[in-house]
Amino acid sequence: EFNDIKVKCNESKNDQIPMKERDESESSQIEIQINERISRSNNAVVFNLKEKSDSKTDLDNIKNLCNFILESNIIFKATRLGKKEEDSVRPIKLEFPNSLTKNNFMKNLKKLKNAPDDFKNLSIRHDMTPEEREKEKEIQRTAKNINETNNTASKNFFYAVRGPLWNRKNVKLVKRPK
Repeated sequence: EFNDIKVKCNESKNDQIPMKERDESESSQIEIQINERISRSNNAVVFNLKEKSDSKTDLDNIKNLCNFILESNIIFKATRLGKKEEDSVRPIKLEFPNSLTKNNFMKNLKKLKNAPDDFKNLSIRHDMTPEEREKEKEIQRTAKNINETNNTASKNFFYAVRGPLWNRKNVKLVKRPK
């Protein structure tokens, strides 16, 4: 009986990846994810900013946006993402010199409520890794499902996704009267 267990154990060891190699591959993948998060920590993504015929006009629009929100033009780089197509507006990735400037920019986005018409319909988000975006979508889906199932039960509350990027969760909020 003991020999049977020993043989089965040896067979399963041969089928598996050695522990040392598995640990190294997992740790390297975690390291890659951390490096990607760090590289994106100074970035924001702007959606729905109308594309002009030349890139200089886009840059002027971004400078105006930064001046409006931060009251200064502190931006390191601005790049349109994706291929240019006829009917779609490509997002713009903004790279700030440091995360403090980016966070200050994100905190002052409430100023967009009083913005000129060019900036009224903008959506600005943190630059997230593909894994973070997928996790965000899943949390959004669960909030939407909860709201749809509880819609008839409670008309005074709704669920929304809140919290910092590393700790997003569904939160129960009170509906404001219209």
